[in-house]
Formats: sequence, C-alpha cells, structure tokens
Amino acid sequence: MVSDLLDEPTVRQRALPTTVEQYHALAERGLIPEKVELLEGIIVEKMPKSPLHIFLVLTFFELLQRIIGSSFHVRSEAPIACRLSEPEPDISVVRGRKEDYLLAIPQTAELVVEIAVSSMALDRRKKAIYAGAGVREYWIVLPETRQIEVYTDLVQSDYTRRYIFMDGQTAASEVLPNFRVELKTLFPAFPA
Repeated sequence: MVSDLLDEPTVRQRALPTTVEQYHALAERGLIPEKVELLEGIIVEKMPKSPLHIFLVLTFFELLQRIIGSSFHVRSEAPIACRLSEPEPDISVVRGRKEDYLLAIPQTAELVVEIAVSSMALDRRKKAIYAGAGVREYWIVLPETRQIEVYTDLVQSDYTRRYIFMDGQTAASEVLPNFRVELKTLFPAFPA
C-alpha cells in the first residue's frame, strides 16, 4: 500500500534524504526492492512496464545497436551515478566498452532515452537530473501523442534547446549524427 505521507509538507520537510552511497549500502544488504531508482535523494519505485513500453525500449535498443561504433555501447535500464540520484534510464548510450564498467557505474551518457507511456511528468523532472550529470542529449518518447521531445545544447547543467518531433517527421540526434528515427515507423501499431 502506498502512503500519501510525503504529500504532507511538514513530513516532507523532515524526511531523510538518501545519498548514493547509502543507497548502495542498502542495496548490498538486500534492504531495498529491486525495481526502484534513486531520484534526488528519494528511493522511488519504478513504474510497471506495459507491452507498448517494452516494444519501444526494444525498438530503440535495436536501432541504436545498429549505428553505435566501438567507442560506445548501448545500455537498457542500467543506472547512471549522479550526485544525488541514480536513475535507470530506459536506454542510454555510454562512451566506452561495456567491459569498462565491470566495477563502476557510468556517471554520464552521450544520449538518454525515456519512454513516457505513463510517466511523462517524472520523465520531464528527470531532465534536470540528466543535465546535472552531463548527459549530452535527452529524449522523451511520448507514444500517446506520437511525439518525441529532444533536449540538447547542455550549458551549465541545463539544456538550452528543446525540439518536438511529431508523427510524420524524423527525429535526429545531434550527438550521434547517424541516429535518426522516423516517427511514422516508430508507432506503427499504436492508434493515431
């Protein structure tokens, strides 16, 4: 049962934030559930994945795998260690080989993609977390409206440009020039 205790301002002010180090220590002791992530010092349960969400994550993973060179690798639902957060983006493209992260969690990414089937508000909130971690480009995929929001031009922990690509257009990455997504093919089975 989920409590609305944090909706109470006096309780929220007294809630104890969790550091990334404390989060790891709790995880090592098996004291936190598996399907959570640390966001702005708060342990947050992750949303269940719908078939549409799974389809889109797999689609993006496959598209990126085809164009990524040996200098990068694609990760799915793997953490990025930020200052006060450890989000687990649906897709991230990280510099280096996967073997480079046998003993460490990446602290940034070239590109992060979140699929917002039912998490649009939270994914927009994560924009500040990713910008603060130096993620160069952030995409939010919005299947309900058949759009992709792309945030680029990172300056002092904030994105200065926002593009909205709509059905019929092609979303293109500035960070990974070979990465392009035709929206009409991205949502083929999803009703307009």
